[in-house]
Amino acid sequence: MKKFIPGKTRVLYGGVAFGKKERKAIDAILDKNWWGLHEQGKLFEAELAKVQGVKRVILANSGTSALDLGIRALKLPKGSEVIVPACSFPTPIASLINYGLKPVVADIELGSYFFSPKSVEKSITSKTSAIFIVYAAGLVGKLDEILKIAKKNKLKIIEDNCDGFGGKWDGKMLGSFGEFSAISTHAAHIISTGEGGAVLTDNLDLADRVLSIRDWGRILDFENRKKGMGDFPADYRRYIYSELGSNLKPLELQAAMGRVQLGRLQEFKKARKRNAQVLKKLLSRYEDRIVLPVADPQADVCWYTFPITLKGISRKKVLEALDKANIEWRPILAGNIARQPAFLDSVIVRDKLNNADQLLHNSFWVSVHPTLSVEIMEYVANTIKKAVY
Repeated sequence: MKKFIPGKTRVLYGGVAFGKKERKAIDAILDKNWWGLHEQGKLFEAELAKVQGVKRVILANSGTSALDLGIRALKLPKGSEVIVPACSFPTPIASLINYGLKPVVADIELGSYFFSPKSVEKSITSKTSAIFIVYAAGLVGKLDEILKIAKKNKLKIIEDNCDGFGGKWDGKMLGSFGEFSAISTHAAHIISTGEGGAVLTDNLDLADRVLSIRDWGRILDFENRKKGMGDFPADYRRYIYSELGSNLKPLELQAAMGRVQLGRLQEFKKARKRNAQVLKKLLSRYEDRIVLPVADPQADVCWYTFPITLKGISRKKVLEALDKANIEWRPILAGNIARQPAFLDSVIVRDKLNNADQLLHNSFWVSVHPTLSVEIMEYVANTIKKAVY
């Protein structure tokens, strides 16, 4: 690792923690004449399922594609409503709209950036079919209350676990509470294949539909299955399509790299937790000016980033200080999704989104990437500390 020079060395937001084992795994695939998803893909899916504690995993070429596939395969009633948090990423909300569903935006709680249970309850009607959970920054808020609300109202749960993979709540892996969850293996996320994602589920019928849709809509088990072949000749068995599909497969070399990365999950989780603890400890004296991230006591967080909300301080001033110090930062997801131009006429809002509006104007997050050292995290904390006083 190169020597860190404060102000000179760029403190990166993301990037792949890439070593010799990852390179060896990729090179082994490059030496073959078939790079399409094959044996490494099957092994990666099986290993992900074991780690997550679910029955099936279907790889995709991004977290966005994984969420899109799951939403399509779930086949919620057209025109029904799905409760989504204001602190969301735009693409899965777009998928809901594209498949004839109506996103209803509920407020979040600052600190956890997770659903406000009260806002969720205000947003439910007889048309509501599901609740869409997002673990922003990997944090978990009042999940028990959201699960109780879903059970009481007989609503399905969808989990966007792109930020939270590796985290737990009440001893159970995040992403295993609903009909399906999606993870991302983008370079900034917990484990990486450069780009990539996966659908994780215990619902075997849903998994079959996801797989079919991902693979062009092709009928499954085409070597033995005759149902649905209709008048097609027997030699067309490999090219019969039972779903309106897409091509959203990753590459075999990505799966090979993903297997190595999955083996490093606990290493990455430990480093991310250490980095978050450094920031929290050094900034805890300034909670009169900063809302620090918080998680439910039952949560074992796998930190994706470290979100901060400022109290009565110019965000511009703090971000300029970070820029000057050569520290990368990001806004938190889409801010308040209901205020984004693409969604102004496409979402329903039944409650005030006061906290999400505060997030939009006063929040940001910095990295806790496992490649960043304690020295670097102390530098980040001290830069923020100076900027808020």
